[in-house]
Amino acid sequence: MLCRTTVCSSLLMFFAGQSAGATTGGTVSEIEMALANANTDYLRMQGDRDAARALPARAAYFRTKGEISNSDKWASRCIEDAIVLAQPGSDALYQCLGILAGNRLWLGDIRGWAATMIKVRRLGASQPSLRASALYQEANIDGMQFEAFLDRPASSVTNVPKGIVEVPVKHLRDWPVISAKITGGGDGAKRDVNVEFLVDTGAARSFLSPGFARSIGLETTPGFVHEQRGGRIARTSLVDPVRLIIGGIELRDFSFAESDGVKLNIIGLDVLRQLGPLLLNDEVLRLLGPAWKHTGCTTPLRIASDPWARYWELRSPMKIDGVDRLPQIDTGLTGLLEVRGLRGEQGVGGSWQEAPVATMFGRVDRRVRMVQMPVVGNGMDGKIAVSVVEPVSPLPPETWLLGGGVLATRDLLVNLDSNLLCLRSRR
Repeated sequence: MLCRTTVCSSLLMFFAGQSAGATTGGTVSEIEMALANANTDYLRMQGDRDAARALPARAAYFRTKGEISNSDKWASRCIEDAIVLAQPGSDALYQCLGILAGNRLWLGDIRGWAATMIKVRRLGASQPSLRASALYQEANIDGMQFEAFLDRPASSVTNVPKGIVEVPVKHLRDWPVISAKITGGGDGAKRDVNVEFLVDTGAARSFLSPGFARSIGLETTPGFVHEQRGGRIARTSLVDPVRLIIGGIELRDFSFAESDGVKLNIIGLDVLRQLGPLLLNDEVLRLLGPAWKHTGCTTPLRIASDPWARYWELRSPMKIDGVDRLPQIDTGLTGLLEVRGLRGEQGVGGSWQEAPVATMFGRVDRRVRMVQMPVVGNGMDGKIAVSVVEPVSPLPPETWLLGGGVLATRDLLVNLDSNLLCLRSRR
């Protein structure tokens, strides 16, 4: 989907011509910047430094590679390390706690995320330099009520049919849409509601549109995420847990998010991770299970995120116009390949045209021009039509996105347990 969090955009703005850390809103550490850019090479080099720098760098390095167990290992070692504990004012403990919290959230352990974020808040309260950091302030850590989520159960898969499961897909405006069922709930109600969802690999979390949760009798707990979006504060709540059934696979105690700004019902990465290895195109969502081994997909993905996982982006290495890129794979974005903040005039294309698009936040008006660029890597070899979004001041960071239009001609294969992502041509 179009960059939905100023978590994403505001952090990346620090990379567009700013020196590391120096902004009017506080500082951003180099490790936070590397996480946001999935800069695995930089983090690997930092892993050879002293413990106070190496330990958080290693935890972040394995996060960018999608290896959460290894990231947990280094983050846990960091918060117990004597050198790190001897420097309470340093970034190391703060960063490692944040990474550990984000890993818990990615794995569906909301209770563990909340408990660790309380430690992040406590550390920030005792250290003014940490409290003044840009991300700490942007996320309003001091004002968040993490205690409200300490009794939230972790979601789990309780029913998995044998063999491959196929769920039909409607392809609407380049969006893959599936039908799923919401049943039950923590209040004991006997819900049985069929719901259409946009399958959005660009969304870290799954959402219910405003008012839908209330229409089926579900309560929400505010204060799950705080962010700045388009000059205003956007707050995300967490809906009471329900059972979610997709193609016969049942997720128990699953908590959807809800935000006033999100206009659609969305299946995001928090659900897709639990569904296991999958194939997605414009006709079917195929849940592969053990059959994944027959796909031959071996291309590693990269993860871009902030420490506590408010956003989580799947990136795939490609060479675009002769330059190594890490475009985000975002099936919630209409169109095929898009770039924002393009540096320099690259390729030959037409004039600027008005191109309003539908997003999870409603309609967005912008101007684009189409440019043909060579793309090499991960099933995208050849000349590709690229939508270049007209830059506006201040110039945004250069960002590449591969949208839902790719599903019309290619299968998207994703295995989040093995950190693999491949695109396969069908025509």
